[in-house]
Amino acid sequence: MKQPYGFILGMAALSLAVFNACSSGDEEWKGTKTPLTPIALTEETRAVASELRDFYFDFSTDVMKYNDANGRGSENVIVSPLSATMVLAMAANGLDEVGAKAYTDYLGCEDLDNLNSLCSVLLSELPKADGMVNLALANSIWVNDAKNITLTQDYSSVISSKFSADMLTRNFETANNATVREMNNWCSAKTKGMIPNFMEELSTDNLAVLFNALYFNGMWEEDLFKPENTVSGTFHGKDGDSNVEMMYTYKEASRYSNYDGFEWFNLPFGNYAYKMTILLPSSDMSIEDATKMVSNTFLENLKNNDVGDCDLSVSFPKFSVEGKNNLSEMLTGTGHGNLVSGLDMTMFSPTQSGDILYTQGVSLRVSEKGVEAAAVTEGDLMNTVVKRPSYKVKVDRPFFFFITEYSTGAMILSGRIVNI
Repeated sequence: MKQPYGFILGMAALSLAVFNACSSGDEEWKGTKTPLTPIALTEETRAVASELRDFYFDFSTDVMKYNDANGRGSENVIVSPLSATMVLAMAANGLDEVGAKAYTDYLGCEDLDNLNSLCSVLLSELPKADGMVNLALANSIWVNDAKNITLTQDYSSVISSKFSADMLTRNFETANNATVREMNNWCSAKTKGMIPNFMEELSTDNLAVLFNALYFNGMWEEDLFKPENTVSGTFHGKDGDSNVEMMYTYKEASRYSNYDGFEWFNLPFGNYAYKMTILLPSSDMSIEDATKMVSNTFLENLKNNDVGDCDLSVSFPKFSVEGKNNLSEMLTGTGHGNLVSGLDMTMFSPTQSGDILYTQGVSLRVSEKGVEAAAVTEGDLMNTVVKRPSYKVKVDRPFFFFITEYSTGAMILSGRIVNI
């Protein structure tokens, strides 16, 4: 008899609160300036990192397109492609050959072992990439003891050695409320309190629950946004205008593109290992039409058509959003139902057949807070000897954003903001 199988994807909180967010529980973290150093990859893991770049964008836009197709085009979309990758990879390791191939095909990867190795590198090295960015990743699997099943030794070995996953056994039937509280406590602890109540209930039909929790607290490049430059403004959202606080920065020697109806630029964190890429469609383009155009290839075209070094004035809104995505519905609705239903799960002894249900919750805050100005003078020196064109960008309407690490292309967070 087929049994439902719940893999709960708890992308647990991205705090882009940029510095010392009081709600994050991380008040004492001050950050340390570190040199920009690429993450070392082997030929095999570099190939997987390259293959995943398309998945990151496809996953992001699939959620957006699914919302549009189901009458939810006015909702903000925020997802974590990296968190999804971690959970999908862990799930793939616990399926039979047919199921595992369906997952690697969806991720765009040819070899599961190499994907596991890349995930291991990302788990250990992404938190070290920038001392001004506090990034934490955590994985866990919770097995329902009432089902009389155990994890196989092979699966336990993989998710322990490659994914550093906590493996816990609980009785979902007799201790449901207590187990839900314990799971929520785990999510809250791993996300610095950003997502304290991810789990609302726990079905006794679940065989297991698999979590990935991700926390990101990144300081902007020093002095990027000064609080005294923030002014009241208007954001022209899809559902109407709203009053917002608009931050302002002036960046010298920046890259900028105005191509094919989009403006493109980056907002860097710390030592530039992480950046927030902004895609701003023209005011006469609908956000649905813009979504259809966004892809990794399209972004590369934008970058290849930049104007070269320029001086860039940016007005950018402060905002705080959160959301929860039913990824199982999205996967089924976008033609990937084979990742959700009718799966043979060899991770268990005895082998189980059933479904995998994915959910992702995200919390995001953007502000001008960060470290005080430090001694980064190269821009000023260049400005004394180079005359560059100057552009102004006002992000006062729906836009896309992507937060990535430069050397691996790992996409920490992405989304579409249509209303503030």
